[in-house]
Amino acid sequence: LPFQKSSDDCVRGLCLQLRSILQQEIQGEESEVNVMGWMSRAALEYISQGGLGYSFDALEETNPNSYSEELKRFSQANFTLLLPRQMLPFLVKFGTPGLRRAVLELLPFQATKTIVSVSDVMDKMSRQIFQGKKEALAKGDEAVKDQVGKGKDIMSVLSELPNCFSRFGNSNTHLESESEHG
Repeated sequence: LPFQKSSDDCVRGLCLQLRSILQQEIQGEESEVNVMGWMSRAALEYISQGGLGYSFDALEETNPNSYSEELKRFSQANFTLLLPRQMLPFLVKFGTPGLRRAVLELLPFQATKTIVSVSDVMDKMSRQIFQGKKEALAKGDEAVKDQVGKGKDIMSVLSELPNCFSRFGNSNTHLESESEHG
């Protein structure tokens, strides 16, 4: 499989980068190294490069990535809403997506406001990544090979299937209508 060989190259490159970062941290002035934090960042970067052909630059220490920051905020707020989340299977059947969003925005709880904000950021970034991939695919092989995954990431491989992205064309699709807030 073309993806598997590229995946090995991707993992190897990220492992070398992570090793270098951890060596610098160990040799630095810090007495402790947050290995869990670095592993989380490496996992996000591997998934983004191997799956999407996109880099969040999660291993760039000086460049905090908004996507990974939003994931942290989501985890914290999600934990706070542990009990109310039990009602979600029933609440998703109530009204339209726009109505449900309006109700969430009216709730006076900081955790729900955080979840809405995080959802907006993640939705926007996901759409940008998807649109960039569609545009590169439309331009042809050279444009795809210039991307992070070099055309061997999962999304690029799947796009070679007939009509893979046709559902997400320029028409008003499920993906586009789901995000409408009205």
